[in-house]
Amino acid sequence: MIWLPIVEIAEFVGKRGYELQPGARMITHLSALPRFVCDLLASPPRRGQGLNLWFYRVARVLHPYRSPAEIIELLRAATSSEAIKHGEIERAVERSKATA
Repeated sequence: MIWLPIVEIAEFVGKRGYELQPGARMITHLSALPRFVCDLLASPPRRGQGLNLWFYRVARVLHPYRSPAEIIELLRAATSSEAIKHGEIERAVERSKATA
């Protein structure tokens, strides 16, 4: 199982109703993802430092594991502290599907 800090994905967990193990801070929904995908999700760049490319890269590797709607939610949660342009995440998810 993969152990992740809850800060980046708290919004996702709240929306989807996934449960944390008592005292463990483990998100069961993300445990099926490969470690490198979890590492990518946990390290988004700041705006102006490659955020748009990061959306594309992470969405591309998430396609085999999650639906487009779930990918969008994961990316939003991982970048909740950044100002995201309308449609930016959705566009990256759509365009990355062809190269997934």
